[in-house]
Parts: sequence; C-alpha cells; structure tokens
Amino acid sequence: MDVVKTIEKKSPPEWSYLALLLVGWLTPAVFFVYAVHFLYEFDSYFHVHLAEIMSKHGLFLKEFPWVSESIWVSDWFDKEWLFHILLIPFLSLGRTEGTQLFILFLNILIVLALWYACRTLKRRPKAALFWLLILPWSCWGVFWVRLVMCRPHLLSIVILFLALGAMLRRKRLMLA
Repeated sequence: MDVVKTIEKKSPPEWSYLALLLVGWLTPAVFFVYAVHFLYEFDSYFHVHLAEIMSKHGLFLKEFPWVSESIWVSDWFDKEWLFHILLIPFLSLGRTEGTQLFILFLNILIVLALWYACRTLKRRPKAALFWLLILPWSCWGVFWVRLVMCRPHLLSIVILFLALGAMLRRKRLMLA
C-alpha cells in the first residue's frame, strides 16, 4: 500500500513548471538587457524612433520624410506596424528604459507561446521545462543576442508558435 502511494505521488502543478521556466529564461535576459545602458544594434534605435514618430504623428504614416534619400520618402509602408504599435506605450517610461522593459515583455510572450506549443504537442511539463530552458543556449549564446535586441523578429517568434499551436489544436479562429 505504501509503495502504491509513493508511486502515485502527485507531481507539482503545471503552472509551477511554467513559473520555473519564466525565471530560468528571464534571469539571463534581464542580465543581458540591463548589463549595458544602451540598446544593442543600431536598428533598435530606428524602431524606437519610428514608434516615437507614430505616437506624435499618428499610427498611419503616409510618407516618411525623415529618410530624404530613400525610396521610402513617398512610398512608405511599415511592414513592422504591429511591433511599433506595441512599443509605443512602453516609451512613456523613457527611450532606453521603456524599450528594455518592452524587450523583456516580448521575452515573456515568447516563453508563453513556446509553452503553449509544447503543451499542444503533449510534452510533459518537466520535459518542456528542460528543452525550453536549454533552447536559448543551444547556439552558443548567439540566440540570446537576438533575444535582447529591439527587433520585430521577437514578435514574429510569438506569432509563429501561437499559430503552430492553433493549427495543431484546429483552432481556426485563433489561427486567423
């Protein structure tokens, strides 16, 4: 009887694995984001500046006079529009500070989307925790460089794994 009780020992609730994953993922992310007092890569500043322009001049820019020698001057189309819209509220905290917090927010969304995809694939919480914790380190840390840049690919990762989960669960409305 005692052997059966030992074998049937309840595993921790699923949310505890997710909490461990968030802590394990965000600890290095926070370190890398706040280790310096600037944003990584020049392109990050372009996205921040564009979000500031959109907050002042409207969400739909018909032209882009800030790049006078570019083909975008009169034929402007913002292919990362949703990313810039999501960035705007964070800029009220300051250019660098708000953007750093935005990067961490997107990392939280990435973790949640990856968790959703793993659970859709019926991975055990313990296995999902293990594989998702080693994922950012699998490329010798190069993945971390990409995870702490203010670039639209962070939002793309979230959308990709949410779409994958929705496809596998046959949730057409969510997929759309």
